[in-house]
Amino acid sequence: MSEANFWMKPRYRFGNFPSTIFKYDHIAATHIHLWVHFVTSTALAALLYPNYGWIAALVFIGGFLIDFDHYMWYILKTKDFSIRKCYDFYVIPSKEKDYFRHKGALLAFHTIEALLVLAALAFYSKIFLMVLYGMLLHWALDLIFRMTKPKMVFLTQPSVIFYFVRKK
Repeated sequence: MSEANFWMKPRYRFGNFPSTIFKYDHIAATHIHLWVHFVTSTALAALLYPNYGWIAALVFIGGFLIDFDHYMWYILKTKDFSIRKCYDFYVIPSKEKDYFRHKGALLAFHTIEALLVLAALAFYSKIFLMVLYGMLLHWALDLIFRMTKPKMVFLTQPSVIFYFVRKK
């Protein structure tokens, strides 16, 4: 199917969520498009701005910059600091439908411990509350996306503790 025809054909993967929000079927990606996290985090920050002022911009940290842990995992696994190669590291297996290449990855900011620490800090500071809002949005989008790929729901470790206990 040509690229022009691809855009014209409506596709739905999960409920009424169009697959164009996520990586396209012809790429069969394992990761949601970064721009989706960027746009949704920016939109949430804009919605929170009237009540919280400029501090609402910190939603962006939890909603978009949380994915920095993907880069940290790439460096740990490959000892390479190339951002371009890191991008390929995650996208190429997606194109090849090699969903299990990253099975067991420990993405530190995507763990329950990170969420609990941030939630505890959010009780004491609006700064951490904004980051928590962004993180919850990010997690919700990731969960919705993973539900569209049945074999992907539990590819990465949900907990740092679980990761180390399971490694033994």
